[in-house]
Amino acid sequence: MHRLKSFISGIIHYIWTNPKSTLLIGLLLIVLGLAMSDQTA
Repeated sequence: MHRLKSFISGIIHYIWTNPKSTLLIGLLLIVLGLAMSDQTA
């Protein structure tokens, strides 16, 4: 779980330093949402 948290913070840092990657943000959010729903299911 700690690994996932550091991974998410790394993604946030990447997005913060690359504000033009809006499409990538959308894709990552979709993948993240799928992963979360897959874990809870």
